[in-house]
Parts: sequence; structure tokens; C-alpha cells
Amino acid sequence: MVERANINPAMMLWARKRAGYINGFEEDLPKDIKSKYKSWESGEEKPTWTQLRKASKKFCLPSAFFFLEKVPEDDDFPKMINYRKLDADDIFENNSPSLIKQIRKSQSRREHYLDLLYELEENIPSFEIYEGSLNKKHVSNYIREKLGISLETQKTWIRKNKSKDSRHYNFLNKWKEIITRKIGVLIFESEGVALNEMRGLCIFHKEVPIILLNGKDSVNGRIFSLFHELTHLLLGQSAICGDDENIDEEIFYNAVAGEFLVPNEDLCKNTNADNMDTISNGAGGNYLNNQIKYNGEPYCAVVLEAYEKGIINGGEFSRFTNLNKKFIPFMFNRYLFS
Repeated sequence: MVERANINPAMMLWARKRAGYINGFEEDLPKDIKSKYKSWESGEEKPTWTQLRKASKKFCLPSAFFFLEKVPEDDDFPKMINYRKLDADDIFENNSPSLIKQIRKSQSRREHYLDLLYELEENIPSFEIYEGSLNKKHVSNYIREKLGISLETQKTWIRKNKSKDSRHYNFLNKWKEIITRKIGVLIFESEGVALNEMRGLCIFHKEVPIILLNGKDSVNGRIFSLFHELTHLLLGQSAICGDDENIDEEIFYNAVAGEFLVPNEDLCKNTNADNMDTISNGAGGNYLNNQIKYNGEPYCAVVLEAYEKGIINGGEFSRFTNLNKKFIPFMFNRYLFS
């Protein structure tokens, strides 16, 4: 006779919901769990010990939790502003189980980090919120001052042999290390989360906040998201951000990231239509080409900055980006904010 585990059915329901297998995500459960979870939750049937271990692993909880008499009242999941647009094609009203798992994992790592600091009798740094004016240049300058990295220093990070770092891993790794060391933000990268669900997110804590980047994103995309999420933290926000960077609330955060990576002043000082023409034809060695190598900034953002400053006109914008001029207002929303 197969021995069964006398679990609390309410705990099985709580565990499934906690892991995010609701509102259609139940279909992603393994067959042997999907075919049985309703009977386990109703108490009609008890799982075998093998089934319980599988459910425990899938729901990321020790097996002992399923024997608790009372369902926990508090949920330790962080509350974040959802900046992901909801539409018929991509509905993220609920986070996927994969994303929930990565968020809980990052929170757990933070707790271990704090425990380690406590054991080593190290000071736990407080995170300082930005209290100045909401101007992209002011916030960008504040970030650069806090990190202690000048634009000139940033430019020295390019590898002499560019083929060894064509994707800018050196920049990403340096920025992550500096942000953690200088202002106490823990930075992680997710595994197994769809890029169209989350590009980056941040969880604000007064001590040791978190940034979680999507490991499936390009390196340049992660660099941009890193400073986008850092701006959210500096304003005391926890947020989850997706592909819909043109929505009103996200414009400012994109603008700060763009200004930090490619400052307007430096752009205007070194850019003209002639050297933009050079990069559009694929040649190297000019200022704009170097900006993309140095900063990992999306090329369209660089061209748009030049258009905003009157360095190029609408026709040249179309030629350099291969986009119709009608896209200029959309691109302004995506990348620029005064």
C-alpha cells in the first residue's frame, strides 16, 4: 500500500498561489502535479510522499510547510509599481512563476548578505534618496558624483582589443561593482524570465536595496536598465519595468539613464552631421562610434539627442536611423526628458 502524506489542504493551495501558479499559469505545472493539485487542495485526496516532494520543489518550499495547521497571514513578496503595459498580447497582471522565483531568490540573497555583515560586525550602509529637482541632468550629475566616476574615466574602460569585449561586458561588470561598493545596492541577474515580461526591476530598502536585471537582455540593454532602475531607487521606489518604455511614467527614468551614459554637453561638443554620416556608413574612429563603444547607449538615442540640439535635421535623422520622421515624437517619449 502506498503511504500518503497527511498534509493540510489549505497549505497546498497557499503554496501554489504563493509560487504564482494562478490565472492560467497552472497549465505550466508538470502533468503529475497539474492532474492532482485540485484534489489535494480540496482534501479529497492526499499526495504520496514522492508527489509531495515534487510539489515542494516546484513551489519552492520545504515539505514540512505543508503540515502547518494554519496558513501564514503575511506575504513577504515586495510591493512594486507595475510599469508594464497590459494589452491583449502581453498580459502581466500577475507575475509569472519564473519571475516570482527570481524575486524571492534576490530577496533571500539580500537577507544572507545582511546576516554576513552582522556576523562580521560590518556597518550596514543606509541608502540615500535623491531630494533635488527632477531634472535629468541634475539626477545624472548626482549619480556620477555618488559613484565618483568621471566621463573621462568611463571612456578608459574600452578594451584595447575591442574584439575581446564587443558586447561591453567590461562596462557592465564595472558599473555593477562600483554601484554596489559606492552606494550599497545589490545587483543580480534573473534566469529563465521572458524578456517581454521584465527588462529590469528594483526593490527599495532603506538599507541595501536590490536591482534585478534580466539575464536574457543584451549587455547594452542591461547597462541601460541598470541606470534606469537605479533612478527609481534614488526616488525611493520599488518598480518592475518591461518593454513599454514609452509610457509616461517611464520617460523620465529613461532620460536620466541616457543623459548619464551620453551627456548632452559632451554629445554637442563633439558631434556634427558629417561624423554622424561617417558612422551611418559603418566607418569607425569618430565621436559617435566611440560613444556607442564607450557607453553601450542605444544608437537611436544618440541620434535623437543630436536632433534635439539642432545638430541634424529630420531628414538626417531618417537617414541615420532608417526610421521615418513620423517616429521622432515616439522616440522623444522613449529616450528624452528635459
